[in-house]
Amino acid sequence: MAIDDTVGWYKKQREEGFTKSELIQMLKELGYSDSQLHEIVEKASETVVQEQPKKESLSYAEVPLRSRSTSVSDIVQNEISALWKIIIFGLILVLLIIGAAILVVYNLNSSGENGLSINKADNMPPKLTAGLGSNWDFYSGSLGFSCDDSGIDYISGCNTSSFRFMVTESECSQSYSDYSRLTVLDLNQGQLVCVTVKDNEGTPGFSSPVQLGEKYKDLVKPLSASVNNIELISQDAIIEFTDTDGGGSGIKECYYQVSSFGQEWIVTMPWAKRNCNSIANVVVGNNGCKHNGIDTCMIEFYAIDGHGNKGDVQSIKLSLDLTSPKAVISSITPSDLTDGIYLLEGIVTIKGTASDTNFKEYLLEYYTSQFNEILTISTTPANSETLFLWDTTFVSNGQHKLKLTVTDLAGNTKVSELIVFVQND
Repeated sequence: MAIDDTVGWYKKQREEGFTKSELIQMLKELGYSDSQLHEIVEKASETVVQEQPKKESLSYAEVPLRSRSTSVSDIVQNEISALWKIIIFGLILVLLIIGAAILVVYNLNSSGENGLSINKADNMPPKLTAGLGSNWDFYSGSLGFSCDDSGIDYISGCNTSSFRFMVTESECSQSYSDYSRLTVLDLNQGQLVCVTVKDNEGTPGFSSPVQLGEKYKDLVKPLSASVNNIELISQDAIIEFTDTDGGGSGIKECYYQVSSFGQEWIVTMPWAKRNCNSIANVVVGNNGCKHNGIDTCMIEFYAIDGHGNKGDVQSIKLSLDLTSPKAVISSITPSDLTDGIYLLEGIVTIKGTASDTNFKEYLLEYYTSQFNEILTISTTPANSETLFLWDTTFVSNGQHKLKLTVTDLAGNTKVSELIVFVQND
């Protein structure tokens, strides 16, 4: 059945113009053996002599499949194999195109044997203009110069972080390694100075020599500040200062003085040196802050830089509290007072005064020679008011001492004490 179908198909394709060799090759690819091919050709009674115009293409799907030796999977496998060949060929073609492009770019950035250069790099050094006329003022940490980078096809720009200086007696060196990053303290009036700067591709440019004139100096004042957050004191205080110089010559010396205000400001400690960027001690007394009250103590301070510039005088004010708070235990009820000693039993009310203009807290406690115990701590002032309700049934019978301690924001304290005798059944 399969051979007969193939013979019929063979005859039809011959009539349409396909050659014998083309059809045999097709059948071989489909898995027909030589004996089967011979049988098909014999049964087809090959008599066609003149070939007709061929079809444009021949589909494998038109060829009858062998019933035993040819399957659909064989045909699919053959078609997949052909597809992989096309993909591999395409990848090779892409790689060839990329390689050619790389070669073209390389040639464009290289000089040929005929000396023709197509290099797009910045091949011109930057141009430098230094100073202002015959004087070269120093300002904000850099010697004044302008940089102009003009390439032919490409401008990379000036790399100002690469600037270097050198002192010369006549001409400027054209070697970058001869220059160094000098500070303002390394330069003096009357010197001839040269500057060099590289562009962003590393090509250095060089200025002509410029003489440092009389105006050459650090024109920037130093700045001093206090990082102190103390506002109220009752005893010697530590003040912390910071000092900076934006001109580049550096901080050289630092000073401070203290004034106190009574009816007018009086200098109680005249200008004295202090450690720069450090702390200084401000005393309470005749040589420092000595008047009680708000903003009655003023600390002034400034710094001088390496070129003699004096910074603006800065100041801070402190409030001085030299008054002790009030602390009084005025009464304990109910109680019996015998020979100045309160006899207590049960729950009693302790009244008194704990106050100050700059009140912070009061502490009420009782103690014997062996131990003490806190009854209460309060941040609310009291003026002849209840300080605490005390249940003495939790206290051992016998003599005890009540102690009231009042503290203000400046650190001043006042203490009041009272002897009591606890006697519960």
